[in-house]
Amino acid sequence: MNISKQIVGIDVSKDTLNVCYGTYGPNNERNFSKTKIFSNNKEGHKKLLNWADTQTTLKDRDHRTSVIFVCEATGIYHENLLYFLSSNNMPVSVILPNKAKAFSRTRDMKSKTDKIDARMLTELGLEKELKLWKNPNITLKKLKQLSRAIKTIKDKQTAVKNQLHAIDHSYESNELIRSTLLEELAMHKKNIKKYEKAIKELIKADKVLEQKINNILPAKGIGLSSIVTVISETDGFALIENSKQLASYAGMDVVHRESGLYKGKTKISKKGNSHIRSSLYMPALSAKKSNRKFKEFYDRIIEKRKIPGIAIIAVARKILLLIYILWKKNELYDPNYKTI
Repeated sequence: MNISKQIVGIDVSKDTLNVCYGTYGPNNERNFSKTKIFSNNKEGHKKLLNWADTQTTLKDRDHRTSVIFVCEATGIYHENLLYFLSSNNMPVSVILPNKAKAFSRTRDMKSKTDKIDARMLTELGLEKELKLWKNPNITLKKLKQLSRAIKTIKDKQTAVKNQLHAIDHSYESNELIRSTLLEELAMHKKNIKKYEKAIKELIKADKVLEQKINNILPAKGIGLSSIVTVISETDGFALIENSKQLASYAGMDVVHRESGLYKGKTKISKKGNSHIRSSLYMPALSAKKSNRKFKEFYDRIIEKRKIPGIAIIAVARKILLLIYILWKKNELYDPNYKTI
């Protein structure tokens, strides 16, 4: 049988991989295997590759076409699998969550399980033209690791400060505990400075990256750390084709809940990259005060919705899209531009 397309759909979770193999043949004929489960570790990745090779050999021994592995972007849990498949010269396509969700709606899927998702990704791969994943820019990968490390340390720093506050306001506070916490706080500050220095050195060593970041920095309220987080978490927007996709990837897409007379709350989905969302909250607070364009935008939202939290989120989303546009166009930020 002459098979024109072979897909291995993979639903990735922290510990397991649910996998389905599918083929596309003459007369729109499609065949699917039963779903298999593998561990999401090195041993499981090897077994997955061996299983996929067995499936493709049996299904298309005479007219073998390249099999494409398809998975959904799931934070960090799919990364090791991608590098493993890439190192074995296997073509991989990474699907953004909003695309996978939109496709599942066309299938009128009423249930949602890991097995069903693996089958859905296989069907998506068979029907759609796929953009193949490429190893991310090594500098962006290092920047992502450093920015995430800084975020982790800052979270610990906040916890230590809260402990110090509690001790300072308690009766007969323990000085040993207090001094230990102060030492820990000093260590966190030292490590943050070390990582921030490493980030600046990486950027300086890449002239193209440095230029693109310098195009964005003149926008008041948007700092280097936020820019680095956004571009590194998206791999320089490698999978992003438009602003709507980016908002969805960051979990900043608006969700409306209305049915008949029922009017639910309108809010962002938060089903996306949490690192991007958290990196934009403080810049949004700063930009609404220091950046005229963002202040005007914030005031318009407040006048319409009357809720500061919604306005801040709207500003954060606007900052995200501004970074994307300036990066893609490689243009310098213009504070007098009509819209942002």
